[in-house]
Amino acid sequence: MSRGRSENILTECVVSNQSLYFAFSKGERVRFTKNDYKRDFTNGEQGTITQVLQQDDDIRFTVKLDSGRTVSFYQSDYSDEQGRLQLVQAYACTVYSSQGATVDGDTFVLYTTAMDRAASYVAGSRHKDQCHWFVNGQELDAQSGQADKGQTPDMATRLKTLARCMSINKHKAMASEYIAEQKAEQETQQEASKQAELSNDNELAA
Repeated sequence: MSRGRSENILTECVVSNQSLYFAFSKGERVRFTKNDYKRDFTNGEQGTITQVLQQDDDIRFTVKLDSGRTVSFYQSDYSDEQGRLQLVQAYACTVYSSQGATVDGDTFVLYTTAMDRAASYVAGSRHKDQCHWFVNGQELDAQSGQADKGQTPDMATRLKTLARCMSINKHKAMASEYIAEQKAEQETQQEASKQAELSNDNELAA
């Protein structure tokens, strides 16, 4: 193979079956997106690129994992059926993929009102030093109810709205709870139907 590029190498990557394009260089923070038991790669594992080299139609990566181990591999050996690299940049991650992670320093969280109590707790507890929250004021104001009246909420109202949004539990109920709820609703409807029939019979008898 001839020697090729070693900086800003653009390639198609995949995470959760979504295609993304990233340019990789030495020093890049990266995250593995697929388990590969043959190479002992774990989905979610992170590291830093110490060398990257494009050689003809392939790319060779050398990554020092946060665990201390250094691994080398070609893109063709760590790709899905469509040839998409199962490696992405790791400067930001979703709340779901950050579960279990600990950041030695500060973290920065982009909050949305779609985040419930559990997601807020996970996002806000990954740091060792400080956690900095960034909130879209307009999105938060829409949840306060004052925006509909043409009013601009003050900071106290915004903080109160934020606390309320963060305390909501959106965890799906267990199947047994759902079935019990449906059964109770059906029984209520049946009782209402019986009461309506009795009322009609009494009116006819009168």
